[in-house]
Amino acid sequence: MKIGNHEIVFAKILLKNNLASKNQIEECLTIFEQSNSSNIAFEDIILKKGFLTSKQLKKALRARNRTLQI
Repeated sequence: MKIGNHEIVFAKILLKNNLASKNQIEECLTIFEQSNSSNIAFEDIILKKGFLTSKQLKKALRARNRTLQI
């Protein structure tokens, strides 16, 4: 899949808040790009890898959604 604005904003939020390392994000973005299925989201990949807790994911998603609404 192609990396879009949602993934870029989400990755920046993770980095800014020290929720994931650059290497972790790059690993998940690579998996996302290589995925042939549109059913798997970048957020799901980073959660399944164990790089974020469910609570951290929800907080980061709220921040992303607020950012994208502006």
